[in-house]
Amino acid sequence: MDDADARRRQKHLDRIPMSTPDQLKQMLENAANVPGSEWFSDAIKAYCGENGIVLVKKARAKKKLKKRNYDNIVRIGPLTEENIRLVLRKVALEHDVITYKGLVLHFGEWPNDRFHLITLLGRIAEDDFANKIPFSCSLVVHEEDERCGEGLVEKVASLGVNVDDKEKFEDNERSRVYDYWSGRAEK
Repeated sequence: MDDADARRRQKHLDRIPMSTPDQLKQMLENAANVPGSEWFSDAIKAYCGENGIVLVKKARAKKKLKKRNYDNIVRIGPLTEENIRLVLRKVALEHDVITYKGLVLHFGEWPNDRFHLITLLGRIAEDDFANKIPFSCSLVVHEEDERCGEGLVEKVASLGVNVDDKEKFEDNERSRVYDYWSGRAEK
C-alpha cells in the first residue's frame, strides 16, 4: 500500500467516530458493495462493537401476509364503540387480526371514517385498561405489515404500560386477547 492509499484509508477511518448509527449502517452497506473494502467493513464493525452500537437487528422471520378481500364485508351499523367491540370479539374468537380498512368497511366508507375509528379505538383501549382486560385494539393492524399503528402504542404507553418492545407487546397482547375471549366463549 502506498502513501496515497494509506491517507485515503485514514480519511475513511476518521469518519467512523463522527457518524450516527444510521450513517454507519449505510457506510457498511456501501462497503459491502465495493471490492477490496473489507478492511473498512471490519473497522466499522470493530468500532461499533467497542462502543455498543447495534447496527443490525436480529432478522425476524417474515410472516406470509394474508391477501385481504373486502368484497364480502357486511355493513353492521353505525361506527360506534359497541359495534367495534362486536367485530373485535368475532375476530378474537377466530384468532385472527383485522385491518383498519376492514374494520371501517363494516360501518362506513374507507378512508372517510378512519379518523373517527382511531378516536373510538383510543376510547376502547382506555376502557380495556380500566376494566383490567387485554387490549382488544391490538387486533387492528395495518394491511402492509399486520402490525398495530403507532397510535395504539402511544395510547397504551400513556396509560403506564411498558411497550419498549413494540412487536413483543403486540404479539403478547394478541395472545392475551385470544385467550380472554376464548375463555369467555366457553362459559
